Amino acid sequence: MKLLKFIFLLLFLQTEIFSQNKCISLDGTNDSIYIPVTLTLDSFTIEMWVNPLSNCPSGGPNGHFLELGSENVYYCNGNLYLNNLLLGALSSSMWSHVAFVVDNSNISYYNDCNLISSLNFNFTTSLNRIIIGKGTQKFGGKVDELKVFTNAKTQLDLCASKNCVCKGDEPDLTVYFDFDNTCGTNLICDIATFNGINNGTLFNFSGSFILNANNSNLFTPNYYSAEIKTYSYSYPFTEIQSICSGDPISFNLTLNNSSTSILPMPPLSGVFEWQEFDLTNGWVQTFIGNTTSSYFTIPSNVLIASCTNNNIGYEDKIYRVKVTIGNGSTSCTYFSRNDTLRVYCPIEPIQWNVIISQNPLCEDSRPIISASITSLVPSSTDVVWKDGNGTIVGVGASIFYIANPPLPSPQLCIKAIITNGNCDVVSRDTCWTVDPIPICGTISAITANDPDITLVGTNKYGICPGKDAVLQSSGFSNGIIQWEYSFDLSTWSALGSSNPIQNTNTLAQTLPPYNWPPGTSCISYRIKNKPLSNPSACSPCYSDTIKICLYPQISTPILSGPARICNGSFATIFITNYNSSLTYQWYNNGILIPNTSSSITTNQAGCYQVIATGKCTSVKSQTKCIAVCKPTAIITCIMKCKNQAAMLSACTSFDQCSNPQLTFAWSASNNGPGIASGCNFTHTPAPFGTQYSVTVTDASNCTGTTSIFVMPCQN
Repeated sequence: MKLLKFIFLLLFLQTEIFSQNKCISLDGTNDSIYIPVTLTLDSFTIEMWVNPLSNCPSGGPNGHFLELGSENVYYCNGNLYLNNLLLGALSSSMWSHVAFVVDNSNISYYNDCNLISSLNFNFTTSLNRIIIGKGTQKFGGKVDELKVFTNAKTQLDLCASKNCVCKGDEPDLTVYFDFDNTCGTNLICDIATFNGINNGTLFNFSGSFILNANNSNLFTPNYYSAEIKTYSYSYPFTEIQSICSGDPISFNLTLNNSSTSILPMPPLSGVFEWQEFDLTNGWVQTFIGNTTSSYFTIPSNVLIASCTNNNIGYEDKIYRVKVTIGNGSTSCTYFSRNDTLRVYCPIEPIQWNVIISQNPLCEDSRPIISASITSLVPSSTDVVWKDGNGTIVGVGASIFYIANPPLPSPQLCIKAIITNGNCDVVSRDTCWTVDPIPICGTISAITANDPDITLVGTNKYGICPGKDAVLQSSGFSNGIIQWEYSFDLSTWSALGSSNPIQNTNTLAQTLPPYNWPPGTSCISYRIKNKPLSNPSACSPCYSDTIKICLYPQISTPILSGPARICNGSFATIFITNYNSSLTYQWYNNGILIPNTSSSITTNQAGCYQVIATGKCTSVKSQTKCIAVCKPTAIITCIMKCKNQAAMLSACTSFDQCSNPQLTFAWSASNNGPGIASGCNFTHTPAPFGTQYSVTVTDASNCTGTTSIFVMPCQN
């Protein structure tokens, strides 16, 4: 790619244009040039290049060539005359260099550097103007490079400079017309700066009076007006005025603000000496030396600035080109305009000092940052401070910056960006960790498809002992969640490694470090959402709290009720420690009874039992048996004769409750006296018989009655 750019640059710069000198043309009819200049009569020089149109203008014997004050120079028949005095020959239809040198009372005429004549001559009046082509008989031809000096030049001086154009600031040069440009309507520009501006006024000119004058033998182009242009090596069409030290660059010497080089017209040739101004030695030959080319490229690491302890950050290098144009026997030396190339110094590695008022940081922090560059910051450099978002927060070698919340997470950064002209940008930054503010959500226990845990209230759950629960969280961010547990809502302990879904392990724990205090039946959980960093300026947040309590152990149901009932009566068996939160199921002799209440009323004998079922377990009560008591009374009689006592016995009576403790109540229909003794009864029946009854009563007050009619024996 570099080779391609170099070739492209050469093609761009090698579009050379050979110089074209211009002159003014007088038509010989009525054209004239008026030059307002005052000269002392004792010493001056007038020189020019001239190409007469013909020997004499039509219509008269004389061609009015120059008017010098009240004196006139004529041209006719190949000769020049001062008034009526012959000065010498001047060929027509060809370019010649003529010079008139006045030295006190002597005037000398030179043609192509040769002294033609020298006359003793005194001007009759002061000289305050020069007119070319004045008079009834006008001069016709071409004129170029008119120079008026306020001193008398020597023949050696004339020979040395006749082919050379002037810069305009030469000593004693009071009028200089190169006729290359006009400077307004009917005005010819005076380039000389020695004695003010003496622009020439044109009279009666029309059409194209500025013509090419390449045959005037001038050594052109005029490199005094040449400019040095510098171009980017990477972008050949881009003109630049500065580089970074060591960068490649292309130089080009141009005219008239062109981008292409100007070379002398063959057979002339030029030598270009590139010079640099040195404070100690003045103008010295620079890195490229002499060359026949007006352009060249400087590779990398050649053009170096003096950057050691350079407080301004650059070095201005001033260049010019000394151009020597010649034809082999004589030459002219020109100097281009000075060009300043600013060569910036590369930026040194940044040394700095940064202080932040607080660290660590939370996104709601408001730190103050003070930063300063401690390494050399030349005056030409630009220092821009930016935050992590690229927003400019300050300029200059130091800043005092308040970072307002919310701070960017995960980092707050400050960056110094230093630029110096064309040199590479150097930057340095530092960052501090910024924790986002932790956000807490909610927690709950997972109850779906888990019969061992139930939501029993707001954020309260019941669980079967020996089971574990699965806790879940949602809505937590900007932190590290840590599950915690507590038995008193005052002291909280970490639950170990934490995840969004957390298992409690078996409840209640009996082994360290998670063992439950004696008598504890509930445990509470929460999440502590800790900041991402430790330490951190952010405070943790806490979730809501949930409580999980162990379902209590089910007490064995205790049945209470009579052990015996009398036949035909009812008894109620009830649960003495009834708990409405439990489910009860009754059984008789192992057969399910459709009863779930706290008691049962029955007249059936059997062994009753109830099963209590809670959330976690079921327990059976003791067996409560009920016997249905039905005493059976039986009377036997040992009959006696009339008027004798009968002996009755109920001792064979029995009770289904197998209760031997029976009592007997006897009665006789005649109410006669009798003797009762337990199950025996002695009584004298009435003559016509007596109805005897006995009521047998067991220990449960159940009774059975029977009767017998006893008729005495008739003897």
